Amino acid sequence: MAHISICVLVKNDSNLSLEDLAHEKAWPLLDKYLLEEVEPYKKYLEEEDISYMKKRYATEDLNVLAPKVEDWNGGMDAAVDEGGLYATYTDNPNAHYDAWNLVDEVPPAEFGRVFFGETGEYKVCHAIITPDGEWIQEGPFTYGAISEEANRQMDAWIERMKEVLEKHKDCIALLADCHF
Repeated sequence: MAHISICVLVKNDSNLSLEDLAHEKAWPLLDKYLLEEVEPYKKYLEEEDISYMKKRYATEDLNVLAPKVEDWNGGMDAAVDEGGLYATYTDNPNAHYDAWNLVDEVPPAEFGRVFFGETGEYKVCHAIITPDGEWIQEGPFTYGAISEEANRQMDAWIERMKEVLEKHKDCIALLADCHF
């Protein structure tokens, strides 16, 4: 289970409460990248999944495995054709995460402290969603030891974040904890 922080920039031009602001402005932006409806599409199972399924269900026959795909990974209407074992999916293949939760509010006066550590600890946001729905993600995903290249990418991302936040200094940043 991996989590990232997303910064959702929203304008509070109606002096909404934080809860109403989240419901009316942030949730639709976050849902766009999670729940956006897509037409059903066919996706072939990876060879690794098929191999695990063959062991689990003790069969080499893909036609026997097809009815078990929905329980295996949620795919519907699984079948076999010349390309292999496939299923139909309706989840957004371009989703950036599979669940989210709003965890904090950062007013513009606090951007420097919270995002850039001007007074100590800071939060790394892996992406920003602007009020018009643009997804901006240029920073590296870093785990464990960070390479020189990842450091350069992080420095560039911090500069890009500063530009975006300066452009939207009339907004409130709502931080979302996103699972992917």
